[in-house]
Amino acid sequence: GIGQLYGKHPFLITTLKPVPVGTDGAVSVEGTLAGLAAGALIGVLGASFGLYGVQGILFVTIGAFIGTTFESILGAVASVGNRLNNELLNFLNTLVGGVAAGLLALVFRSS
Repeated sequence: GIGQLYGKHPFLITTLKPVPVGTDGAVSVEGTLAGLAAGALIGVLGASFGLYGVQGILFVTIGAFIGTTFESILGAVASVGNRLNNELLNFLNTLVGGVAAGLLALVFRSS
């Protein structure tokens, strides 16, 4: 991803220790910011198609952040023995992010 291309100082999300670029479960400031921007873009697209109001952009962005963070944690933990493949990690990332965004919308709708 973007973090692998432009990330200057990747670190393992579970230990916060520096690791080589491309390490499973590694994150970088650059990659995290790119992920937030991509989540916001998806949120803006959804709102522009009338799927939800402007507040939904924030929920989608936060959900994307939660999903990608969850994927990094799983990648770091499951990298021992390569127990999870990339496709499964991507699916879980999307599932967790979508559920998180939906839950945020439910919580703030009923407030």
